[in-house]
Amino acid sequence: MRVFGAVVLVLALTSIGICKAIEFRKCLTVMHDLILMLDSVKSELCTSRTPMNRIIQRIEQNSRGEVNRFAGSLLASMDRLGEAEFSSLWRDTATDVFGVLPQDCITELSELGTCLGRYDMDMQLEAIDRCKHKISNNIDDLRPKNGKIQKMYIGLYGGTGLIIAIMLI
Repeated sequence: MRVFGAVVLVLALTSIGICKAIEFRKCLTVMHDLILMLDSVKSELCTSRTPMNRIIQRIEQNSRGEVNRFAGSLLASMDRLGEAEFSSLWRDTATDVFGVLPQDCITELSELGTCLGRYDMDMQLEAIDRCKHKISNNIDDLRPKNGKIQKMYIGLYGGTGLIIAIMLI
């Protein structure tokens, strides 16, 4: 019975490591999708000066994953626009949806919401570029480490499970 419990423990901790590795990979995917979203927002603002609610609708129609969920949640919260400012709706939605991102990306994305639809076009485009730059830097930092970090999570949790199992047997 102890051996069975040890095997279950090792499998459980290894699966936790696998989940952490998947979460790390998901973080990179979300950052890539955010870059595409920001390019889309910038394009809409530059070419047709589309209002923010229509831009968000287009993002929801043309995006996937967390970015789609972000746009959908933001659109759903737009009915509170008179009670709350757009920037606070944007910040709250970004914080809720993009929890897998590093904190500096969430902060920069939240600051972007304070500029969109409020200031002149050049300031909005500058804020978008600043946000894209921050996210791109994070991608550039994390991409080379991707495989190693995923293996580390799996090995760390699996190894911990083995050590505990040996101690229990």
